[in-house]
Amino acid sequence: MRYVLCLAVVVLHSLPRPEFGRPESWAFLTATICRGAVPFFFVASGFYAPVQKHPSAQIVFRPLRRLLPAYAIWLVIYLVADRLKTGHLHFSLATLATGGSGYHLWFLPALGVALALVCGGTALLGSRPTGLICLALALAGLMLDGYRNVFGLPELGGTRILMAPLPVYIGALIRRSHLNITVPFATLAVLGCWIAIIAEEEVIGFVANRYPESHNSVVATFGLGASLFLLSQALPRSDAIEKLARLGRISLGVYALHLLIIINLAPILGQQDVLRVLTIAAVTFTVATLVSVALARQRLTRPLVA
Repeated sequence: MRYVLCLAVVVLHSLPRPEFGRPESWAFLTATICRGAVPFFFVASGFYAPVQKHPSAQIVFRPLRRLLPAYAIWLVIYLVADRLKTGHLHFSLATLATGGSGYHLWFLPALGVALALVCGGTALLGSRPTGLICLALALAGLMLDGYRNVFGLPELGGTRILMAPLPVYIGALIRRSHLNITVPFATLAVLGCWIAIIAEEEVIGFVANRYPESHNSVVATFGLGASLFLLSQALPRSDAIEKLARLGRISLGVYALHLLIIINLAPILGQQDVLRVLTIAAVTFTVATLVSVALARQRLTRPLVA
């Protein structure tokens, strides 16, 4: 599922971004479908996180040691690529949190901080207080992102990091509760969350007196990430799934690399219609996969992709 949802992220970032006016219906619906990918990654990380009852420095620093070096290297790669393309080096303190031109890279430090918070908080404070902290951060993040126009708040960078701990906590909660659901039920939950996101976006647009748009996160997005993860757990084993699972090991590389390909390919092919978007996504996903597989075979570059 990690590998398949990496394709969803590639499609999402291949979509056109209207500067004003109502977005195309096909682009809005496609973006809505793809929005569950990143929450799924957080939920899955929380499910497999080493939550312990006794606090230790290792619990907090282990995810940071794993993710921050990879983030720093990918950030430098995007900064260098941006410098070669524009002739200027766009760097500030905000770039460290937002990723700059590699804006999707925010996921890596956000995941590291979220894992440190959930694992460390659960060990130090207990599960329930940690959950309340994650919920409070998520509500603040929603106000500054999906519901920003409703409350008349300015656009700020780096706000999505506030929403990261809650899906990680949900993943840890799913593991402790030992949920066992069927594929049909999980599929219905996914479809229900998609419908809920569309309805929520319509309500936000109506209240804010704006055209509905696809935000990074709304309330139902958390449910979509959890539902997709439960669906992945309910799927029966098969040869096809085993092969995709092996490709899932290089999903970090596909995720980190894909935008570098899109920002160079999109101006050439254009993003005016469905066919062009799918072409960009297919070429990008294939190239990112091949490069990531090659990098995974080298010991020095393996931590960047796997």
